[in-house]
Amino acid sequence: MIARHILSLILIIYPVFWDIKYKTIPLWPAEGAVCLGLICHLVQGQTLYVTWWAGAALGLVSAIWGKLTSGGIGEGDSVIIGSLGFLEGAWFCVKAVAVSFVILAVYIGVGMYRGKLHRKSTVAYLPFLALGYAGAWLL
Repeated sequence: MIARHILSLILIIYPVFWDIKYKTIPLWPAEGAVCLGLICHLVQGQTLYVTWWAGAALGLVSAIWGKLTSGGIGEGDSVIIGSLGFLEGAWFCVKAVAVSFVILAVYIGVGMYRGKLHRKSTVAYLPFLALGYAGAWLL
């Protein structure tokens, strides 16, 4: 169980630098973390629970939402959300995304009030998902 939590922490932490600096996310570590997480699930004798697949489906939902809103959320962000949902379960993923959206909304509101951000500004999402991940552990 602790191995899955370490994998999900690595999954959240590694792309933050890439998302801020380059506005892109390398996906091969996320795919590796999911494969290792699946091995951890099976080694621990756990069958494939519905909550893991429901958590992975959250990534698909966010990808569809990103396409419908013409880039509201990136494909890399969707893969990370789906991978986090697969490793930690759907309920944890929902809490992490909800907390991250609240923090992101506060950041954008303050940025727009101060004139640093505008309606069409883009913001890297993964730092906020990392904060949401920490917040979900506290909830």
